Amino acid sequence: MSIMNMQSISEMGWLVAHPYPASVRILPTDMLLWLHYNPLLGFHGFLVSKLHQLGDEERLRLFGVLSTHGWPVHLQTMENARFQILPGSPWAPADDMALIIIRDTPLPFDVIARVFFEGRSEAECQVRHEYLVACGTAQKVRDTLTEKSPQPEAQPFPPYDDSNFNKENEPQGHQQHTMQAREDVVSNRSFSFNTENPDTPTPINKEITPQSREAKERLARLMEGTPGSELSSARSSISDCKPSDSPAPVNSPLVPQAKTAEKVLKQRVNEASDTPQAYESPGNYISVSTPKGVWTAQDVKVLQDGIANGMTGQEMQRAYFPSRTVGAIDTKISKSKRSGISFKAGTHWTDKDRHDLVFLAQEGHSWEDIAARHFPEKTPEQCQEYHRCITMKVGLKAHAIEGSNVEGKNAEVDMKVRCVAVGGMDGKGSVQASASAAPPLQPTDTFPQNNGQVKFVSTPAAKAIDHELQAARDNAIDILLPQANDETKASLKSALDHSSWPSHLTSLEAYHSNAPRTKSKWSIEDSTALQCIRMLPVQPSNKACAKAFFPTRTADGVRTHGLILTKKAARSRQPEEDDQEMDDLSLV
Repeated sequence: MSIMNMQSISEMGWLVAHPYPASVRILPTDMLLWLHYNPLLGFHGFLVSKLHQLGDEERLRLFGVLSTHGWPVHLQTMENARFQILPGSPWAPADDMALIIIRDTPLPFDVIARVFFEGRSEAECQVRHEYLVACGTAQKVRDTLTEKSPQPEAQPFPPYDDSNFNKENEPQGHQQHTMQAREDVVSNRSFSFNTENPDTPTPINKEITPQSREAKERLARLMEGTPGSELSSARSSISDCKPSDSPAPVNSPLVPQAKTAEKVLKQRVNEASDTPQAYESPGNYISVSTPKGVWTAQDVKVLQDGIANGMTGQEMQRAYFPSRTVGAIDTKISKSKRSGISFKAGTHWTDKDRHDLVFLAQEGHSWEDIAARHFPEKTPEQCQEYHRCITMKVGLKAHAIEGSNVEGKNAEVDMKVRCVAVGGMDGKGSVQASASAAPPLQPTDTFPQNNGQVKFVSTPAAKAIDHELQAARDNAIDILLPQANDETKASLKSALDHSSWPSHLTSLEAYHSNAPRTKSKWSIEDSTALQCIRMLPVQPSNKACAKAFFPTRTADGVRTHGLILTKKAARSRQPEEDDQEMDDLSLV
């Protein structure tokens, strides 16, 4: 009989990869039958029996306290007990109470994590317990437990009284005693022998209800947590002390597989130098686990204080965010630093602002000077971003024209020129160059008519190109086109001067940066430069393009992006070709 019961228990999946100890297999038949009816209580008794660090009395006391005040959430049902907890998942109020109760015993944190919180690491349990002690929740729970009226010592299995033993009615006596013990321990539930669907009633299935008023009140306190009970008040006290914006759900997320928890909190948070100034002690704030990508207002404030104090993402992860990865913290830091730069070009810019911005940029003023003197409500980064969008997408609509100096057969355009026409008092217009510190002029839609001669003046921006940068550009063109003639090289240089050089050759800082290879999105400057290269009569190799102009890209990356640009150009030319064909057909 006992072997059959043990096999049925294992077939029903009630055991979580652990058989019952050998002492259970020698129990009487009625005890095995009671264990068959109550698999959850039997499994709880098995977990407590694994705690060899405690004596028999301490194990019985721990079993009784947990059965009275609540086991961890994932051990409250046999369905959830099959799985492990996801590392870093939120702590439910029942988990907090169980952790405080278990920690009051001499059990170390590694045993607590392995037996009662399978899936969590030792560091997670230690950090959570330190937080509960720091915020005073642990003391409130202990006070609630001590104020409770003394209860008889809990026993995992009811004792068998054989004073009225009679062989004739032995099965009936055993069954009556089992039902009486069930009255005081278990809730009002139905149990079944059906292994496929335990919830389906069978002829053997009987509903067991408590008869005495004391048993009913005790069951109401244990299983329902009615308002006013010790369990409800303790849970409410824990939920009140949680710093999270939204309380953790009652059922914490469970996964059928165990994930390897990263090493968190290698040392206790006791370094005052790593603590932001807004907090008094190092352990005053520990972030509560939140869903992926969710940052509370308090987390963001701690992050900003850490950035102001010069802390790195790894230091913040150790001190304040043990449940987050270093990569997630670094990403949030980058977004916080770029929050003042993020700006949608073309928003809140008037036509006058656009003309003034183009004029000042051509005069060679720095972006800091332009933003401080003429656009105080905008940042230098916003001015630079909007000017780049105007130049590359919209085009210059101010009074700027392109001049050229023809030298021999090369016809190389070496500078941009600007013509400013100012009408004189006598009606004869005169042309003059404006100084770099001149105030912005009021733009007009058309040039005024004048009889004076137009004088082309090179802008300071064209003169400001450093000779070293110019030599670097010439060297890059020589590497790109080693066999080409001077005319081809001059035409490529002229095209890049008028459109855009690659970001690698826009400044000496970028040229000497030695940035690593990347697969990020191509910038507008790099795309424009690649278009100019692909328009040459002599096509260089992708490897030469990557070496000379795009050192952060591979040859395959240059080839792929070139094909994308070709397809985009073909799609943009298709409507124009269709219109031309329609015009030709109409003429015919």
